[in-house]
Amino acid sequence: MTEILEGRNQTLTLSNVWSVNYTVEVDKIGIAFKDALDSITTAGYTLKTDLFYSTPQVEGHDGMLDITVYLPVNEEYLGEEVELAEFNSYFSIPTMYGVRISSTNPEDFDKALEKLQAMLIEDDAEEASPIFFMSSKINGTVYTDIRIGVRFE
Repeated sequence: MTEILEGRNQTLTLSNVWSVNYTVEVDKIGIAFKDALDSITTAGYTLKTDLFYSTPQVEGHDGMLDITVYLPVNEEYLGEEVELAEFNSYFSIPTMYGVRISSTNPEDFDKALEKLQAMLIEDDAEEASPIFFMSSKINGTVYTDIRIGVRFE
C-alpha cells in the first residue's frame, strides 16, 4: 500500500476559474476533462494550473458520477459565454482537510478517503464542501490530493 500523507489547515484559493458540471460513467471521467478543456480553450482561455474536480458523492449511482470540473485560467472573463460553464473571478475554500497519495490503485483511494473521514471524526469536524480531487506531477511521480472543506461547531 502507498503512504497516505495527511494535512489540516489546507486552503483552496484561485482566481479566474471556469467550472462545468457533468454526469459521467465512473470509468470515463477523462472524457469530461477533455470536453471541459476543449470548451474553454476554444473560447480563447489558457489553463493556468492543472484542472481538478469535485464530487458530492464518492460512490456513483448506477455506475454514474456527478462531478464538477474546475479549470483555472490566466485570463479574466473575456465576455464570451462558454456553453454549460460558469465563470468565477474568485474561488476560495478557506478551511480544508486533505490527504495525498501517489497511487492510482482504487484500494489506495478507498483507504485515503477512509483516512480523510477518520480525520473529520477525530477532530469533530463537519463536511462543508464536496470532495475535491487534484492531481499533480512532481519529479515524475503523480500525486493526488483529496480535500474537503470543513467547519467546526
